[in-house]
Amino acid sequence: MSEHLTARRVDATGRSTGKFLDSKFKKLNSVPSGQAFVWFTREMVESPAWRAMSQNARLVVDRVCVEHMAHGGGQNGSLPVTYDDFERTGIRRGSIRRAIAEALALGFVEMTRKGTRGYGDWAGAPSLFRLAWLPTSENGPAASPRC
Repeated sequence: MSEHLTARRVDATGRSTGKFLDSKFKKLNSVPSGQAFVWFTREMVESPAWRAMSQNARLVVDRVCVEHMAHGGGQNGSLPVTYDDFERTGIRRGSIRRAIAEALALGFVEMTRKGTRGYGDWAGAPSLFRLAWLPTSENGPAASPRC
C-alpha cells in the first residue's frame, strides 16, 4: 500500500476530519464480503492481561473465536467447544484444563455451561463458551475483560 491511500482529509484549521483522501482505502481495509470475523480492540490487545496470556490460553481464545465465526456471530454464550476441538487447535490434552482456567481468569472467555464427559455409548455434552468482549446471543451486554 502506498502512503497516499492512508492520508486523511483536513478541515480549515488543519485538523484531521477522520476521512481518507483516497476512497479506495476504506474498501481495501474493510472486512471481505461474505467472510466471518471477530473484532479485537487495540486496548484489549495492548492490555497486560493479553500480553501475559500463555500460548495455550491464547489458543483457547482463538478456538472460541473460530466457533463464534462458525455460528455466524449469532450464538455468543452458546458456543460449544469440546476437548477434542481444543486438541485439534494444538493444545495437548493434558494442558487443556489449565489453559481454559487461565483464559477464564484473564476474563477473555466465559464458560456458560460446563460440559460432561462421554462414557461408552453416551456422547456427553460440550462446554458452552462466550467471548467476554462481545454481546451475548440473548442481547446481553458485553463484559469488560479484566485487562
